[in-house]
Amino acid sequence: MTEPRSNPLVALAGQTVVVIGGSAGIGLETARRARAEGADVVLTGRNPDRLERAAAELGALSCAAFDATDPAALDRFFGDLPEAIDHVLVTGPGPYYARLADLDRERAHRDFDDHLWLAVAVAQHAVGRVRPGGTLLFMGGTGGRARVAASITGVVWTLKGKPGVLDAVVLEGRVPGPRLGLGRHRRH
Repeated sequence: MTEPRSNPLVALAGQTVVVIGGSAGIGLETARRARAEGADVVLTGRNPDRLERAAAELGALSCAAFDATDPAALDRFFGDLPEAIDHVLVTGPGPYYARLADLDRERAHRDFDDHLWLAVAVAQHAVGRVRPGGTLLFMGGTGGRARVAASITGVVWTLKGKPGVLDAVVLEGRVPGPRLGLGRHRRH
């Protein structure tokens, strides 16, 4: 007779997962997985219609439609969250792509700065709010987004040992399709 195994689908039971960029793509897939594992989820996204559909599908604790690169909107969002949360995943916003001949350098600079400062702002908000044992997860993307993810390593190291933040992870690389497989990653 085999021993009963614990149910892996309750691994996040009673925990709150915030997904910034949770209305589509890897953010939505991660939120689905978190709900399946028993977590309450809080979703954000820029597209209100898509976000409402995702929140309804998942039975999200709450959702907020805003541009996460807007510092005032991000401040309001974190101010409205429950006092303590367990995990924060940042996947958005999407990158700016253009052919080299068509590249708008000012827009590319803004995009790079937005991604970098979003990670810094989220990390600042997480200190004292993410419960011990919780995580901050910053997802980069391909190309320039991976460089932004790598550049926040200093933020991650600064957070190590801070009250309320036990672990932070920087992921970079392409995550194909709707599955949750991860490409290269570095754990800090």
